[in-house]
Amino acid sequence: QIGFYVNTLPLRNQLNWQQSFAELLAQLKQCVLEASRYQAYPFDRLVDDLQLPRDMSRNPLFDVVLTMDDRSQIQKLAQQHAFQPVEIDPPGSLFDWLLYINLAHQKMEIALNYNTDLFELTSIQAYAAQLLAIMQQVSVEPNARLQDLN
Repeated sequence: QIGFYVNTLPLRNQLNWQQSFAELLAQLKQCVLEASRYQAYPFDRLVDDLQLPRDMSRNPLFDVVLTMDDRSQIQKLAQQHAFQPVEIDPPGSLFDWLLYINLAHQKMEIALNYNTDLFELTSIQAYAAQLLAIMQQVSVEPNARLQDLN
């Protein structure tokens, strides 16, 4: 079979603005580990089982997607199995936000795809600048409380 196969793993988490960034990371790690036990459960079946109302213009469970790739691992697989990864620039966003994080050669590349019906470019640029500032802040001060990040 040829195609694109991804099983989406929805995560639910709540922020406590009093907790530190390090505590949030630990909480998220636990959430991902617990959710991973169900990663074989097909996303479409989950949506059907929950009997959620369908709206073809929206995802039934979430509006924001985070995807993370380790490009060094992808390149190793490509060399071992004689295939070449191809970069694809999606024509538009299927979600309100789609945040791509690619790890490659000791650096992190971040791309943001967004729904242009909901956001203006200037708003997205401001959000991206804020995200970068927060990432820089927590990289030197991981115990900073979430409410103190800006």
